[in-house]
Amino acid sequence: MGNNTMAQGIKLEDILATTRELTPADKVRLIERLSVEVRSQMQKAGADNRRPLRGIWHQANTSSEDIDEARREMWGNVPRQNI
Repeated sequence: MGNNTMAQGIKLEDILATTRELTPADKVRLIERLSVEVRSQMQKAGADNRRPLRGIWHQANTSSEDIDEARREMWGNVPRQNI
C-alpha cells in the first residue's frame, strides 16, 4: 500500500472486509501502526501548509464599537444574578 499504483487497485470496502476477519488484538495492532503512519504523514503535510497566525486580523476593519456590540449580543441573555 506504500506506492500509488498498488493503492489504486485496492478498495476501502475490501480492506474493511478483511479487517473484520482479524482478531480484536490484531485490529488494535493495525490501528496502532496506521495511527503512527497517518500522524507522520499529517505532520509532514501540516508543516508545509501551516501559516503563521500573527497578523491574521491586521486587515480587518473592526472597531471597538463592533467589539462592544458583539459582546452585548453574546452576553445579552446571560443571567446577571450572583450564583
